[in-house]
Amino acid sequence: MLRITISTDAQAAAQYYTQGLTRANYYAHDHAITGQWFGRGAARLGLSGAVEKKHFRALIDNRHPFTGEQLTPRQSRKSGSKKKRRVAYDCTFNAPKSLTLLYEYTRDERLLEAFKSSVRSTMEQMELDARTQSGAGETKKTPFTGNLIWAEFIDFEARPVRREPTPAEAGDDEEITDPHLHAHCVVSGQTWVEDEDRWKALWFSRIKASGAFYEAAFHARLSKAVRELGYDTMPVQGGRWWEIAGISRRLREKFSLCTREIDEYANEVGVIGDKNRDGLGALTRSKKSASGVTLEDLRAKWRARLTAEDIAELEAAGRSGGQDRISSGDAIRFALDKALERSSAAERNDFLIDALRFGMGYVTLEDLEDTLILMEAEGQVIAAERNERTWITTPDVAEEEKALCEAVRDGTGTCEPFKTGHEFKPIIGENGQSFTLSEV
Repeated sequence: MLRITISTDAQAAAQYYTQGLTRANYYAHDHAITGQWFGRGAARLGLSGAVEKKHFRALIDNRHPFTGEQLTPRQSRKSGSKKKRRVAYDCTFNAPKSLTLLYEYTRDERLLEAFKSSVRSTMEQMELDARTQSGAGETKKTPFTGNLIWAEFIDFEARPVRREPTPAEAGDDEEITDPHLHAHCVVSGQTWVEDEDRWKALWFSRIKASGAFYEAAFHARLSKAVRELGYDTMPVQGGRWWEIAGISRRLREKFSLCTREIDEYANEVGVIGDKNRDGLGALTRSKKSASGVTLEDLRAKWRARLTAEDIAELEAAGRSGGQDRISSGDAIRFALDKALERSSAAERNDFLIDALRFGMGYVTLEDLEDTLILMEAEGQVIAAERNERTWITTPDVAEEEKALCEAVRDGTGTCEPFKTGHEFKPIIGENGQSFTLSEV
């Protein structure tokens, strides 16, 4: 899963992340992966390698991390203002629960590297789509800048959940933390505009609106990388996500107490649908502890919770034999057939989401783009730009659309109307816009 959240409160954002930089979860402790700087914008500022608290705080405050100069013209406005500077965007990439469990059990570092590589490739893809805004009103534009500044933090644990002991157990409530491999990529709210030779506010709205596309691209990269390591995968949630074959839903849910807590709360308050539940985590989750519990302590607890049945599943994970291989051509044809059933053209990103989900584990976005270029060169598909979006169709569908338009044009004025506009008025007044020909 990929979740993108916006922060408009510089003080709150700085506190949240800089506290994270000094607690055991992210930084400067035996088990943590240090935060790292990425992006062309970061390189322009001279930021690379490990994230330092003072540099991170400076960016959140819209200051140059080394000189202290203000970067973009607008600073955060007073509290209560309708328009506030967007100080950061948190792109949170979540590994499938089965991948987390397999990594924690086997400590196969190749799985962790596959996760990090997939996150970074997807962030680099977002960077190509980075924009700013210029002008106002009818002259307003959103030109591409192609650069971002982001700090990446890798975390291995979920938020703790308080659990009441069963009647057979003794003692008080206990706080349980589940394993959860995920990455926070915190994108700062500035981007360099080459034509104007200055920093301006990042316009991230198009990227956020395309979250499902980047999520599909991320999962496609990761699932293919995992397969290439020798682990079979299987689609879940209608192909939107995937899991490693052989790790049961029972075992995944056993180590997903935070998700269960959110689901229970959602049912209590009557929230329906995945999108509507996304924001409930902030209302239910506890803060991560800075009590000095190390990751190795947590790993010992996670292993102690495994039964013999659980261990047998993890030992055999990814050895199901898999399904027939899916080619990028197969995925494109499936997505085109689906999209063109009801429309004469498919918006590129929407169509690619379906192709990526269909080919999960076998094709990446790069595979699909290469195949699309080849298919267009061979005349199998037609691509056209409109309103800064690319639309895809096929020659056959384009001919059908052309023939239909010609038939409508040629038939105009060749038959008597059922009734005149004046005669239709009482029918519409009585029935509204919905009426049958028999009523005419």
